[in-house]
Amino acid sequence: MHPILEQITQLAPDEKSLAAARQSMAPRLWTECSLSEHAIWGECQGSTTYEVMVDLQRFGYRCSCPSRKRPCRHVLALLLKLAAHPDSIPLGLPPSEVQSWLDKRQQRKPPGDSLPSPAKAPVDEAGRARRAARRSDRVEQGIAQLQRWLEDLIRNGLAGVELQGARFWEEQARRLVDAQAPGLANRVRALREIPASGPNWPQRLLFALGRLELLLEAYGRLADLPDDLQSEIRQQCGWQIGQSELDSHGDCVNDIWLVVAQREEEEDRLRVQRNWLLGVNSVRVGLILQFASGTTPFPALPAQSSRTPGEAQVSSPSHAGRILTNSGMEAWRPGIAFHGTLQFYPGVARLRARVLERGESVPFPAEFPGQTSAGQILDQFSDQLAVHPWLAGSVFILQSATITELRGKWFVRDEAGDGLPLSGQTPWRILTETGGQPADMVLEWNGESADVLSLMQPGPEGQHRFRQIRGQS
Repeated sequence: MHPILEQITQLAPDEKSLAAARQSMAPRLWTECSLSEHAIWGECQGSTTYEVMVDLQRFGYRCSCPSRKRPCRHVLALLLKLAAHPDSIPLGLPPSEVQSWLDKRQQRKPPGDSLPSPAKAPVDEAGRARRAARRSDRVEQGIAQLQRWLEDLIRNGLAGVELQGARFWEEQARRLVDAQAPGLANRVRALREIPASGPNWPQRLLFALGRLELLLEAYGRLADLPDDLQSEIRQQCGWQIGQSELDSHGDCVNDIWLVVAQREEEEDRLRVQRNWLLGVNSVRVGLILQFASGTTPFPALPAQSSRTPGEAQVSSPSHAGRILTNSGMEAWRPGIAFHGTLQFYPGVARLRARVLERGESVPFPAEFPGQTSAGQILDQFSDQLAVHPWLAGSVFILQSATITELRGKWFVRDEAGDGLPLSGQTPWRILTETGGQPADMVLEWNGESADVLSLMQPGPEGQHRFRQIRGQS
């Protein structure tokens, strides 16, 4: 997620409010939406029309909806719209009711009085600790209930579970969402796709249940585990990484970063974009996650230098007035290369990252690091699973690879003739792009099958062709 959106989400009172806000960002719901130097306002269509306004100078908000949550979904949606699509909001003069509200707020503080800087802003540590403790209690209650559900499932056996409808899995997932453990909820939802999905589905379901049980056991022993593993387990359960934890435990890598693959999926009624980056010198793989709802575009790649004027920025949730326009930004797409610094999230995987600073763009290189054999991919994935048993998949670049068919099944083959089974994706697009010739293939390996995401082939006069194969699922 782009840092701007990530910081705004910290305003949300809970995950439900944030999800509702993303749905409320749809342009068709908003009218009379405008922006001035000090405020943003608009009307959002719900069960009736709600008047929403946000003071960007001395951060405050007001909405005519009856919600008891503060900020409500409409205020969050308006801020998210401003951060993600500022060019879509026209400039204008505040209407009388908005100006009257701003004037009253102005009278409460002496002119020129400003909020303290983020570094000096007082932090309610006791309140933060209480909120964290309450959520921890809810998560633990959700885990205890999930444990009982799993025990009942195993006690009754897997025979006949393929006859269970979606409600059987969704009811348990919703309980976990209510317990503020969305990561566990997503894992339960993924379970329902396994029954009757193939001849060996009972083994795969049992394996997935085992990994879920291992995660629950690990969460119960957090205090006995290393810091990186604690952070990984909490993230897997659905805890978000705060900026302070990211700054103190994340690591920064400066390199030439290549955008080598992109994939878009639906997840919990949101669109999720996965952008895979490769460091030329560090040979480090980074995953940039972005989220959007409906037809809302994903946030763009940051403009050069994180300090460049014109780039959208929010220094803290209490300083939303520092949101600026994000002109000069470009869409993420495979084939982009740039100097920059990625900040990797703490954990044992160290895959997820965010762009901390972007420098100048550079030509995409003719060659880049990767794996030379299928065996090398299997060994590296095995090493990753040894420290991160909940890893769903990882991206590799198999050099000089081809696609071949054997006994009705398709494989990605290395130069030595060893292969990895291809997933259910149609191989014809790959064959059309390569003409059956070797290419460097960016693939996602999940332990059972490979999914080719993109590829690069040498072209005439030293030029190279970079092609995206898999974008949306």
